[in-house]
Amino acid sequence: MKANELRMGNLIQDIHTRGIFSQQYQEVYIVNGIGKDSIVVEPEPLPLRSLIDQTDKNKSLSIFDVEFIPLTEEWLVRFGFELLENEGDIKYFQLGKYGVKMEEEQDFYFYKGEDVISTLAEIYFVHQLQNLYFALTGEELPVSANSPASRH
Repeated sequence: MKANELRMGNLIQDIHTRGIFSQQYQEVYIVNGIGKDSIVVEPEPLPLRSLIDQTDKNKSLSIFDVEFIPLTEEWLVRFGFELLENEGDIKYFQLGKYGVKMEEEQDFYFYKGEDVISTLAEIYFVHQLQNLYFALTGEELPVSANSPASRH
């Protein structure tokens, strides 16, 4: 992970919980500060999160103990993107005047308006979506506290 790719408010995850817990239990953090070799974080309020690390407010983590969160359909929904069109392996999501085209649940393309051909960027991680949205709108990408995984 390169700390210079992050900014305050980005979401990251603890590598020590990856694969141990289901997505709704993974340690997801909000970046509150960035240092040379560490990141100051605050736990993101996720449903059922009270079972893990509930007492910590802000803490410092080594840059080697955190990783970027892969972008998924679930994260798009948490950020408020709505499914517009489902063509099997290709899905189109929209939030205001911005959209994301998802191919085979692993390739994500960010575009403006209805012009999918004019893709602005290919994105792989949650923080990239947050940063791109902020750069274009000047506003933080709103995130729902409810994980889609917990709605089943």
